[in-house]
Amino acid sequence: MNRILCAAVLASLLAACSDKPAPAAATPPAVLGVGPVVATRPAAIPESLAITQDCSVDLVNDAIATEVMPVANKTQVRLSGWAADPVAGTLPKAVYLEIGGANKVYAQVALGVARPDVATHFSKPALATAGWQATLDMSAVKAGNYELRIIQLGTMTNTICDARKALTLI
Repeated sequence: MNRILCAAVLASLLAACSDKPAPAAATPPAVLGVGPVVATRPAAIPESLAITQDCSVDLVNDAIATEVMPVANKTQVRLSGWAADPVAGTLPKAVYLEIGGANKVYAQVALGVARPDVATHFSKPALATAGWQATLDMSAVKAGNYELRIIQLGTMTNTICDARKALTLI
């Protein structure tokens, strides 16, 4: 029994340190509908944002996100990952995706997806729901390459994170 428990804990720790995403959360976030992308920067996002690397885009259309992901069907692009301040052990109040190419578009994401791997990796239990998820209608966005950045709005800090992932809309 102890060997099984130790193996499970070790597998969880290794998964948290890898580039692979965690398994899909059993409890979905509060908002799951197909959301719009907007061409103007939302007023909630301040001009000045601190740079961070504390974020991830893990899945694109239910596939493990690679450096560049081709997307042929733009009517429902599903993205998921995590965002947090692991030093403070806090979660953002709101998260937006900045999808940047020839023109930038923005989309708010749903927060609160279970990510126990993030909490374990950073030894911060408060990060157990650091996951986010979005289903976006990108059909009005022109074909091309788009970098993904994650904007995290907090009570004390507002940050932008380069997810080091990109979409190629076909």
